[in-house]
Amino acid sequence: MGVSGLAVRDTGLIGRDSEVSLLRGLVDPPSGESRVLVLLGDAGMGKTALLADAARQARSTGMWVLSVTGREPEQYLAFAGLRQLLLPVLDRVADLPDRQTLLEALALSTATVQPDALLTGIAVLTVLSELAEDHPLLVIADNAQWLDRGSLDTLAFAARRLESEQLVLMLGMRGNMPPACFERGFPELLLPPLSALDASRLLDEQPRPPRGQGREQVLAQAAGNPMALIELSRGHRG
Repeated sequence: MGVSGLAVRDTGLIGRDSEVSLLRGLVDPPSGESRVLVLLGDAGMGKTALLADAARQARSTGMWVLSVTGREPEQYLAFAGLRQLLLPVLDRVADLPDRQTLLEALALSTATVQPDALLTGIAVLTVLSELAEDHPLLVIADNAQWLDRGSLDTLAFAARRLESEQLVLMLGMRGNMPPACFERGFPELLLPPLSALDASRLLDEQPRPPRGQGREQVLAQAAGNPMALIELSRGHRG
């Protein structure tokens, strides 16, 4: 079971040693209890790169990984995120007593009724719990600000009810506040801008780092944002 939807760009992990250590610590070694982390930060701060690093670490320890990446055009499509997340494990749905509800939520049923939110949450919790019972499991939801509300609410419902399952849920979201359904009771990690020293180090790692006044302009404009540093260095001439 591999990572899907995590198209990693080289945003660099310079200056993120403590964050890398924290995320890797959640999956190496897999714990005997469930854990949740909400990763916050502005666009370009490296959330996707950190989540991808955690996924690679998890796989290296033998964990299974399921992932979903929110897409802006799909944020109003009911349960689109949940469908993306669970498609690789739909074989598990066949054994659920309330499988019809989940199939309806995933738009895999011919039923025209609105799926029941409570039963959908219970079904997803059951699927994830059974997977984690078979094998330690990492669930990643990246760009969660663009996940549809139904999928977010369902993941939060499951997260609040996880106990001793060998399951880690990581949610990456743009901004400095989690969605309402994840506001209470879940650990949060806000990615700050890089320090001046780390920003300079990251700039030096680029193929053609600017020098002189151009370098100072790039550093000032990027304001410690890793992706901005990379993009500005590529667009800088001279």
